[in-house]
Amino acid sequence: MTGARTRLSIFDLDKTLTIRPTWTLFLLFVLRRRGRLLTGAPRLAGMMLRWLARRNGREALKNAGMKIVMSGMTPGELERAAEDFVDRLIENGLRPGARATLSRVDREGRRTMIATASVDIYARIIADRLGMDELICTRTIWPEGAAAPQIDGTNCLAAEKMRQVLAAYGPQRDTAHIEFYSDHYSDLELLLWVDCGVAVNPDARLTREAKKHGLTIADWMKETGPHVQHGDHS
Repeated sequence: MTGARTRLSIFDLDKTLTIRPTWTLFLLFVLRRRGRLLTGAPRLAGMMLRWLARRNGREALKNAGMKIVMSGMTPGELERAAEDFVDRLIENGLRPGARATLSRVDREGRRTMIATASVDIYARIIADRLGMDELICTRTIWPEGAAAPQIDGTNCLAAEKMRQVLAAYGPQRDTAHIEFYSDHYSDLELLLWVDCGVAVNPDARLTREAKKHGLTIADWMKETGPHVQHGDHS
């Protein structure tokens, strides 16, 4: 007698569950909380321009942002800032269709996961507040003597996100039903790997690919999420 089939719903975070990207919002929130917005925001902008010119990896970009914003904080202060940020995000920053879809998958008894490039500093709090069973995200560490946290490993985007999902569910792929929701083209491989891939308010490139591959396209700025047929997409 075989066990029950795993039913899993995976959600990207930024601009899928949320209306806006979270990383810059979080950095600006912390700067404002510390009374350093006027001095810190220009430094963040300059850092971003230098990164765009060099493109030396998103790990370097996030490390630089954390150093500018979080230097001098204690881990406890950062934790409290992250909790307050998430409180506001959950209240005002989620797409209406995301709330509807989360309610549906809860009623259906599906396991849930956020898979995001966002950092664990606040992503784990979001996952907890939304009742997620699992979280895949960009991990950070705070080395002894360091002024601020640093990325631990690889930014969890595109191929790295796919690698981590495969590590978790690849071995049971044939006995699981998996759906995945994302707004971004970088997640196309994962959208095609799952049983049901849904492009949520997708960027232009993902819109083209979603139409090409027959993926569901959903507008989560509406109150109701899409009706998802739980079968394999073609």
